[in-house]
Amino acid sequence: NLARANGVLTNLFNQSSGELSNKGEIYTPIMDLSDLKSIDLLCTKLRKSRLNIDILILNAGLQYTGSKSPRWSEQGIELTFAVNHLSHFYLIQKLLPLINNNNSKIIITSSEVHNPISSGGRVGAKASLGNLSGLVSGSRFEMIDGNQFNADKAYKDSKLCNILFAKELSNRLNKKGLSIPVIAWAP
Repeated sequence: NLARANGVLTNLFNQSSGELSNKGEIYTPIMDLSDLKSIDLLCTKLRKSRLNIDILILNAGLQYTGSKSPRWSEQGIELTFAVNHLSHFYLIQKLLPLINNNNSKIIITSSEVHNPISSGGRVGAKASLGNLSGLVSGSRFEMIDGNQFNADKAYKDSKLCNILFAKELSNRLNKKGLSIPVIAWAP
């Protein structure tokens, strides 16, 4: 939201001691990552402005731990997957023409919980996408693998999707001759 974005910018400027003033403009677009229409509206606005994107940070991390039933995006997609992964995937598809120089970077925040041997990955159900039967079934699937909803696993699965997406995006950009780094990291 706008208040949080302004808070982050204020912190950046307060900590930078004027170093950012020569670096260009920082723009923090506001959209609802649980609604593909909201993403579409923002992307249309950005494309019309012919803005060049130097760094795109995809940082969604929605988790509703302990919930026994799924929540849904505007398009009827389980909310954890919709916000943490699908919104990132969709944004990249829409904004890639604006990320067209080899000085650009794409940064995707994931989590070590996608890895079943990490400390967080060992707790509870392990991340697994199975054969994607939930995703293949269409909207209103509870889990990507087709199983019943598990909030902890939904988060882990969405972060596994982030890692797989970063690898595939990097491969596809390289095949196009673009040397745009795609960085997936766990805070």
